[in-house]
Amino acid sequence: MQPDKTDSAGVDVGNEKPEVRAEQSGGQTVVVLSGPWTTQTVGLIDDEMRSLEKRVSGPLTLDLSKVIDLDTAGAWLFERIGRTAASQNAEVKIKGATQRYKVLLDRAAEIPAAQSDRRLGGDRSVFARTF
Repeated sequence: MQPDKTDSAGVDVGNEKPEVRAEQSGGQTVVVLSGPWTTQTVGLIDDEMRSLEKRVSGPLTLDLSKVIDLDTAGAWLFERIGRTAASQNAEVKIKGATQRYKVLLDRAAEIPAAQSDRRLGGDRSVFARTF
């Protein structure tokens, strides 16, 4: 039996994998995210996201316009990098988020850092300020 390749909305995602590309532009980091960011896929990209978190300095924009599916696991990775930037007093912006994604990001923002990833510290809700 072949695994189901549909996203949470029932859309066929085939062999899509999450991708992240960081670009420096005008003194800020723009992170372009694409593909499915779900419980089934975030394990494939978590190490890369953690590495990126260590390199982020200054203002941060997360571009979600190419994300084809998102659940709370993916939203948490976005929240985590946002908290890292905010802990350095950097401005964090979200671009290209659908209304459904905004709801998930709001939910991820409600998770105290102590319950999800103690290494980041603090419980500042980055995305709640952005929307």
